[in-house]
Amino acid sequence: MVSFVLLVPRRILTFHQFSAAILRGFKTMIPALVMLSLAWGLSGICNDKLGTGRAIARLVNAAGVGGCFLPAVSFVLAAVLAFSTGASWAVIGIITPVIFEICRVTDPSMTVLALSASLAGAVMGDHCSPISDTTILSSAGAGCRHMTHVATQMPYALTAGLISALGYVFMGITCSYGQLLSVGASILSCLLMLLAFFWFMARARTGVR
Repeated sequence: MVSFVLLVPRRILTFHQFSAAILRGFKTMIPALVMLSLAWGLSGICNDKLGTGRAIARLVNAAGVGGCFLPAVSFVLAAVLAFSTGASWAVIGIITPVIFEICRVTDPSMTVLALSASLAGAVMGDHCSPISDTTILSSAGAGCRHMTHVATQMPYALTAGLISALGYVFMGITCSYGQLLSVGASILSCLLMLLAFFWFMARARTGVR
C-alpha cells in the first residue's frame, strides 16, 4: 500500500505496471514460501516430536561438563542445536533451563557467562542453518540461489564462531579473577585473534612466505 501511494499517484508507474509488478514479485517469493513451510515443518518435527534439543542437552548434562569450559560448551551446544533445527528462539527456550541447572550443580559462578554464551551460540547457529527462516528470506531477498547464499556466508560465520568459542574458553579460565575483568580480557583476546586471522589471510592472499 505504501508503494502504491508512492508510485502510482506520482505517475512513476501506471496502475497496470504496478499490478504486473505485484504478480512478478509474488512469483519470485513462491520458492521462499515453500522452503519456509518445509523448514518450519522440519523444525517442528525436530523440536516437538523427536526432542532433538532435549536429547542433546541430556547428553551434555550426563557428560558432566563443568568448570572453566562451561561457557564454551554452552556456546557450541546452542550453535549445533540451532543449526540442526533452524530456530534460535526455540533452542534458547530449550537450552536455558538445562544450562541453568548444569551451572547450579557444577559451578554457580558460571551461570551468567554460560547463559549469555548459549544465547550467542543460538544466534550463530541459526545464521548458518540452511533451514532457518532468516537464511531463506535473506537468499530470496538477495535474489540468489539458497544454497549458494548458505555456502558463501558459512566461512564468515564459522570464523567468528570459532574465535568466539575460544574467547569463551579464555573467559571461563579467567572467571576466578572477577567477571568484569574476565569479560574484558575475553573481548581483548577475541580482537587479537581476529587481527591475527586477518594478518594470516592477507599474507596468504598475497603469497607472502
